[in-house]
Amino acid sequence: MALSKPNEYKEVSARQSEETVYAEDINQIISNIEKIKGGQANEAPVATIKDIHERLLALESGSVIKPPSDTGETFEEEVYSFEKTTFTLEAESGNQILNSDIIDNINNLSLIKSTDGTIYLKGSLTLKSEGTAVIKISKTITGLNKRNFIALSYGIPIFLYPYYKDNYIYIILSTTSKEIETEANIGNIKIYDNNIIAPIDPKYAEYLGAVITEYFGIYLINGKYRLKGSANKVYNSMVMGFVDYDIITQFFNVTNQYLFYEDDNLLIRTEGGFTINSIIPILIKFKTNNYIVDIECSIQPSI
Repeated sequence: MALSKPNEYKEVSARQSEETVYAEDINQIISNIEKIKGGQANEAPVATIKDIHERLLALESGSVIKPPSDTGETFEEEVYSFEKTTFTLEAESGNQILNSDIIDNINNLSLIKSTDGTIYLKGSLTLKSEGTAVIKISKTITGLNKRNFIALSYGIPIFLYPYYKDNYIYIILSTTSKEIETEANIGNIKIYDNNIIAPIDPKYAEYLGAVITEYFGIYLINGKYRLKGSANKVYNSMVMGFVDYDIITQFFNVTNQYLFYEDDNLLIRTEGGFTINSIIPILIKFKTNNYIVDIECSIQPSI
């Protein structure tokens, strides 16, 4: 969509950057602004032709530009839709071909990428039955690091496994609920964080009764990788979640008993077998009422 050039105009000197602009009839400008506003009364006023041009480009690219703040900042989010697809999940035990057969409608589910690089799932989808399925975003996102994805998220009653391949984000979803709701409300779930490696989704821990105050995961602090996180309430002295075994073993030596850290306050270990691909449950057990984790990783890979 582009602004149409008027049939008649006067050339005037711009007050900025010594450029030339064209003065249109004020009614045409108002009409163009109303088209951009889409009839939304709370849209921030468009101050300049440059603002109009930027908003038109955002509309054409699928981005959403929020109204400027009082400080003059502009916050932008990229919004991606999903499509049904097929996908071959490669594993040592054998390849598994997934499809979208159990999914009815995904039009109300979106992927949101914030300006700080954080990525969320937002909305809902409708399912036909229980089972496992896969969907993918409709266009590519470049420059993501697999280490920063949350390994497995819990969107009641669905487990969500993001998989990044060929610059597409696939979402493998699985439910075994016998009473699956027709519409599964995902809500607003973070699946990627630029600042945390192997972040542990708090949803499952919160479902069990924990109150997480800082995401558990690996942070780079003053040139050192540290496993950090905190809660002000936990379930049965434990926080449970999921990690990618291939990633966590880049930072900790995991013993045959799946134990990779223990001190007077903490015991941290992985639990049982793989849930999907290399995703494995993790257990953080607190021996005291100090529900804080802040330890240096035993392995420090190059930054």
